[in-house]
Amino acid sequence: MNILITGISGFIGGHLADELTASYYKVFGINHTKKNENIFCCDLLSYEQISQVLIRKKFDWIIHLAALTSVNESWRDPVNFINTNSKMTQNLYKSIQKYSSLTKVILASSASIYGKQKKYPIKENFKPNPIDPYSKSKLEQEKISKKFTNIGTIIIRPFNQTGPGQSHLAISNFAKQIAICEKSEKDIIKIGNLDTLRDYVDIRDTSKAIKLLISKGKTNEAYNICSGKKIKMENILYQLINLSTKKIKILKDKKLIRPVDLPEFWGSHQKITATTGWEPLIPFNKTLLDTLNYWRNYI
Repeated sequence: MNILITGISGFIGGHLADELTASYYKVFGINHTKKNENIFCCDLLSYEQISQVLIRKKFDWIIHLAALTSVNESWRDPVNFINTNSKMTQNLYKSIQKYSSLTKVILASSASIYGKQKKYPIKENFKPNPIDPYSKSKLEQEKISKKFTNIGTIIIRPFNQTGPGQSHLAISNFAKQIAICEKSEKDIIKIGNLDTLRDYVDIRDTSKAIKLLISKGKTNEAYNICSGKKIKMENILYQLINLSTKKIKILKDKKLIRPVDLPEFWGSHQKITATTGWEPLIPFNKTLLDTLNYWRNYI
């Protein structure tokens, strides 16, 4: 089975490619720079370029991960941010419709489209209520996919992703700063809002969830990928600090506090579990230790 991953060089894409390759899928990818027999150099903002990829090779599935993903950057230029993610998705679907109509798609949306809700855990039938430009761009991607009714699409809505190899976001940022302190004279790490409650899932569990959806998921459906548990950011930080070999101090940095931040956000994975049998299996303390060790080896 041939599978094309857009954004294969990203955090999710890299782990997913490893997971699928280990299960003997033939994995291909798209990015801007690397080019070999399995990686196509392609700009998804160009309809012509993505069309050439689909003309050259037939794929059973396309997993669309490529997107602008920084919430902070989305606030700086919201119109361009939303338009960019929308155009990439529009170009991809138009190309599939014309040149590869039998190809099925897994579209990576985001749990952030749910925004502020009145009750928890969040389920797939909750009404979207995005609160930032990034979330609005992901919801727009979903709307675009639904216009192409002849293309079978599975929408995934991952909650907070973390694990070894992540280059930014809260847990990885904490771990990176701690690793730097361990190898230097520094003993202070900068932090933002620690009062929020979040649902974190290990990227390796997420990769297994996506793999199962290829064989067992239902098209024209959306699935949450989450742990089903909430944990306070303060608790996460101190778990990481306790794993350190050095005494660490913290300093609150206003620059790290988002303009809008939900106090609580967690979901239910009941639907994907019922459909595929998937459940998150990696213990959270292992996720934290693996992430910290990644940065210890990297720095």
